Amino acid sequence: MSAMQAVLLLDIGNTGIKWQYRMLQEQRSGRVERHAEAIQRLVDGFGQLDAVLLSSVSDDDFNQQVADWLQSVSSATLLWAESEASARGLSNSYEQPTTMGVDRWLALRGAWSIAQTSCCVVDAGTAVTIDLVSETGRHMGGFILPGPHLTQAALRRDTARIRFDAIQEAMIEAGSSTAACVTAGSWLQVVGAVQWVTTRFQPERVLLTGGDAPALIDLGGIGEHQPDLLFCGLWQWGQDRLDLSAC
Repeated sequence: MSAMQAVLLLDIGNTGIKWQYRMLQEQRSGRVERHAEAIQRLVDGFGQLDAVLLSSVSDDDFNQQVADWLQSVSSATLLWAESEASARGLSNSYEQPTTMGVDRWLALRGAWSIAQTSCCVVDAGTAVTIDLVSETGRHMGGFILPGPHLTQAALRRDTARIRFDAIQEAMIEAGSSTAACVTAGSWLQVVGAVQWVTTRFQPERVLLTGGDAPALIDLGGIGEHQPDLLFCGLWQWGQDRLDLSAC
């Protein structure tokens, strides 16, 4: 089988779809909304595709819609990534490896390929995941907590008297209004969690990814920004199954 040259990687999240396009030495990235027209326009813009590699944390119904949309506009091979027991020296600590979120596993694969030593992997999106990998590539477990924006939404929705309008920019200073207090508290819980984990386990490297990673680095001063960890892991996952050597 000849090497595949034009490959689209899709990361279907809770609020949007991130994409990365690779062809030979060309690489482009972006984000689209979660609906059919956006995906169709995206695929149409690239012309002929050899393969589409997908990671999704959405439900089965939406994933099937995405598959149907892609198959209606492209003849590319579609592959949906799944979490694994082990890959390329990295081992999954879950008793049932496929129950780990695939986005989390792929970010771990990407992080391990970069670090090759003990590391802490922080994926700061709608939810925040904090995972630990030993110097030998063994996943040592992790933590899942709500991201700042999810915490803010829960306080607004599920309390009777915590009322606020404008959420301020990310900060962890003590607030002097309800909005400022909620903002600071929602970010402090994540910054504090990352600092506690890294202080206790002392990983050699701390890698942060996800939409809120830059703000966390600014607030906590911990770690290095690696925005493409999931795509790095998804690309490796695809390499293990397809001939992508020419890309």
